Amino acid sequence: VIGIDGPALKMEFADVTSMDSPSSYREYVPTVLDAGSINLDMNFLPANATQNYTAGLLRDYEAKNKRNFKIVFSNSGATTWIVPAYVESFAPGATVDGRLQAKCSLKICGKPTLA
Repeated sequence: VIGIDGPALKMEFADVTSMDSPSSYREYVPTVLDAGSINLDMNFLPANATQNYTAGLLRDYEAKNKRNFKIVFSNSGATTWIVPAYVESFAPGATVDGRLQAKCSLKICGKPTLA
């Protein structure tokens, strides 16, 4: 992995505005929490067990497997998130210098655990 974006935590709200809401302002209450997706930029290694159709990301995609992914950030405390997720998308590509690359999105479905 050469780049990571997310998770982007988001709270959903329900509009509970009524005719007697104070000062005619809308009112909201929180409903569900959404952890969003994690987007990965990576070197694409088609034969590697972490990415291939036999045991890797592509197998998880095809089989619709949900599994726990572990993200370890590079800060001094090695902040770690464990997230239950599905492989939402996987898009391989190549550059003119011959490096194979891929963009992968993991759809989080459940509560991330910050360790």
